[in-house]
Amino acid sequence: MERASFKEYKGKLIYYVDYSEIKTEKEFLEVLKMTNRFRIENIENKALNSQLMLVNFQNSFIVGNTFDRLKESAKAAKPYLKKQAVIGISLAKKVMLNIYNQITNSDVKIFSNEADALEWLIER
Repeated sequence: MERASFKEYKGKLIYYVDYSEIKTEKEFLEVLKMTNRFRIENIENKALNSQLMLVNFQNSFIVGNTFDRLKESAKAAKPYLKKQAVIGISLAKKVMLNIYNQITNSDVKIFSNEADALEWLIER
């Protein structure tokens, strides 16, 4: 299963990362390694502040060392991102996202569904 890819939506390319349905720290860290490789190969050669990103956390668990690794990965991607949206955020994950936004001076938006997130990403 591809966990990082480009999705086309209304003529725009969306950098999509799928962390959904991950239940263990081991699995999360394996997927994170895969998505980091995709970022290095496909995003870090793009212009700064140019990518639209959607991250899916539906039905996943962020446990153990996962949060710190996610922060590192997000920091590496941040210079290339114009807008970021996430879906599948529970109350606990929302608290972690707020911490991340404060630490990294980011403005990641939370949406309850993919359609709304995609529409927000492509609007000017």
